[in-house]
Amino acid sequence: LRYKTNIETMEPILSKIMDLRAVRFDWNNKTSTPGMADFGMIAEEVNGVLPDLVTYNPDGTPHGLKYEKMGLFALKGLQEQQGEISNFKFQISNQFQSLNDKNISLDDKLNIISGSLTNLDNRATASESQLASLNSQISSLESNTADLGRNLSELTATVGTMVETESMIVSRINDHEARLAALEVGTLSGSGVSGPLDLSPALKKFDADLSAAVGPDGKSIFTLDGELNARVLGAESLKLGNKTSGKETLEAGKTAKEILTSEAFAGAKIYITPLGKLSGGSLYVDMAKVKEGESFTVELDGDPLADNLEFNWLIVR
Repeated sequence: LRYKTNIETMEPILSKIMDLRAVRFDWNNKTSTPGMADFGMIAEEVNGVLPDLVTYNPDGTPHGLKYEKMGLFALKGLQEQQGEISNFKFQISNQFQSLNDKNISLDDKLNIISGSLTNLDNRATASESQLASLNSQISSLESNTADLGRNLSELTATVGTMVETESMIVSRINDHEARLAALEVGTLSGSGVSGPLDLSPALKKFDADLSAAVGPDGKSIFTLDGELNARVLGAESLKLGNKTSGKETLEAGKTAKEILTSEAFAGAKIYITPLGKLSGGSLYVDMAKVKEGESFTVELDGDPLADNLEFNWLIVR
């Protein structure tokens, strides 16, 4: 360079330029143009910001401004400002790009949210269907509960009937036991009559002379030797013969046996004595089925037997 040395780039001055104040003013009486309106800057103010633009009096006080140099400072400030503008443009461009990317990301997120909402709608529909199914099952359970309640009532009634039946069976067993007790061990034989019959109370009333009693044919009517053997035994309420007593067999697999006798009457007492062992049952006569002057039926209260069972029967009128 021909005329310049010590060349240095000026320091940033844009911020300082921004601190300068442009004003309108009137010149005072100390100038050559007192009262004239003008515009510019105040040298004293510029001295505190950009002293390079100020001219000074010999005493060092601000005198004026180097307006011709203002363009250079304005150029430097303009360059700085343009740089900032370019930087701002770059930043804005980046921000727009970022916003665009974010918009794309938001679109993706919105699509994801939309898909999630659709999935939730589907699940809600499925839940409603499941709820309807559960309500149906609950209704079915309530109906089944009502049926169970009715069944329980019927079962309770059945149990009550069974208890009554058990009481009736126990009563019959007790009745049969009473009958058996009435027929204690003894032997009555003759004229087809056989079976255990306790006649000891009656025999005690007989006089010993009865043993010598004879019938029209000259034969003894009674013999007393621990057993009572007779062809015909007559008493006020007891008459034994082949029509009022006998021995029969209940065949295996059957539960009833009809006994034919003209001495069968509804008001009579009919005793049955089994000659074998009974398992879980008993023999009895259903008086409602007695055929007057014809027959009565011996029935088994239980399951049919596997083997034949013999029994004695006796009618007391």
